Amino acid sequence: VLAHRRVDGLILSTTREDPRVLRALEALTMPVVLVDRVLSSPAFGKVTVDNVAASRQGVAHLVEEGHQRIAYLAGPQDIPIMRQRLQGFREGMAALGLPVDPHLIRTGDLQVRSGEQLTVELLRGPARPTAVMAANDLMGIGAMRAARRLGLRVPDDLAVLGFDDIPLAE
Repeated sequence: VLAHRRVDGLILSTTREDPRVLRALEALTMPVVLVDRVLSSPAFGKVTVDNVAASRQGVAHLVEEGHQRIAYLAGPQDIPIMRQRLQGFREGMAALGLPVDPHLIRTGDLQVRSGEQLTVELLRGPARPTAVMAANDLMGIGAMRAARRLGLRVPDDLAVLGFDDIPLAE
C-alpha cells in the first residue's frame, strides 16, 4: 500500500522477523531503514543500539552503587534485542565476578503490570535483591510500583534501572 501511495522511504521499527515481510520489503524500490533491528538482509539501512554493551554498563553502574544481588526482568526471548539485553546482563555480572542467580531472572511481557508482578515475587522471595534491572522502562516502572506497594523506597531500599529512556520513566 505504501509503495503505491508514492512515499519516498520507510522507517520500520519491528520486534520480530517474518520472512514474508522481509521479502516484501526487499522488493520495494524505496529506501528502508530499520530502527533498533538488524534483519538478515543487507538491503536495509539501520540505526541500532549496542544492547549488550548498554546492559553491561547498567550492571556496572549498579555495582558501583554497592549492589551485588541484582535481579533482572527480561523481555520475551524470541525478540532479538531482548536476548541481547539479557546477554549483556549476564556478561556484566560475570565481568565483575558476580554470580547470576537464576532465581533472580524473571521473564515478562515488557508491560508495567508484568514488571510489578515479577518484582513483588522477587521481593517476597527468600533471597531478596537490592537492585532490579529491567529490560525496558515499562517493566522498570512496574518494579517501582511493586517497591512502593511493599513499603520500600526507591532508590533507598531498592535500586531500579530501566532501559530505553521513555518520557514516562522520568
